[in-house]
Amino acid sequence: MVHPNPYPAVGYLAWTQSLGTLLAVGFKGSPGPLHHLGITFFWSILTHPILDCFTNWGTQIWQPFLDTRVQWTTVSVVDPIYTVPFGLLVLLASWLHRSSKVRFYLNWAGILWGCAYLAYTYWHKTIVNEAFEKTLQANEINYRKYQTGPSIFNNIVWYGVAEGDTAYYFSMYGFNDKNPGFTGISTLPKNYELASHIPDDSRAMKFIHWFTSDYYNFIPRGPDTLQVNDLRFGLLGDTLVDNNYVFQFFLFKNEKGEWDLQQNRGAQEDTEAGKKAMGTLWKRVKGLD
Repeated sequence: MVHPNPYPAVGYLAWTQSLGTLLAVGFKGSPGPLHHLGITFFWSILTHPILDCFTNWGTQIWQPFLDTRVQWTTVSVVDPIYTVPFGLLVLLASWLHRSSKVRFYLNWAGILWGCAYLAYTYWHKTIVNEAFEKTLQANEINYRKYQTGPSIFNNIVWYGVAEGDTAYYFSMYGFNDKNPGFTGISTLPKNYELASHIPDDSRAMKFIHWFTSDYYNFIPRGPDTLQVNDLRFGLLGDTLVDNNYVFQFFLFKNEKGEWDLQQNRGAQEDTEAGKKAMGTLWKRVKGLD
């Protein structure tokens, strides 16, 4: 059975480990390696949950005080343009003696690159938000809320998903397009009536509300089985084709007669569909004419 909050201590551990590490070795006043190691661990553990906040996955940074997930959604959970240069600089620095000036400059180059790239992604988000609002207005779509975010592996192709009364509306934006803008809108029916018989205070439904930040829809999959799609991650491609939702769960009755959830691994293991989706994404990254 799923837990309404499967990671209750993530944020708590990040903060306590940061402070604990600093108290253990960072305040000893020693100018030697142990002192430096303590400071390194402190800043690494402290900044990691903050970095997670920039992703569309988010993190519970205020645990154990609040259960709210913080997600600014400006960078993909996997973005090699951010990770590879940063990792190379750290790797090069690790090969040098800690008293080396080159090591000092490499470390700071990595820090500056990471901060500059995050600022770049925030700038992209402001552009995409404004464009998505204009697109929704131009198509006379009334919405309650919306979310935008970058697609996987890049910060060039973005998506937007908006909640209407009976459906969600999905579209994609490419910065490298000849005429940048959102192209086409896919309507994703909520189908909430399919789950009207499931208690909203059940652990499965609590998990769905919490995990998806209330961006989800249902698809029937047989007796006592529904597919739940986390719409924060959108679609594999510009339009809804062959159930190409990125993140899927099955909501079903288990052997105890209780409503339970299981991730749809089959969708992720469909290699042909994955290759096709990656090919479509790469074309979009290069830009539409």
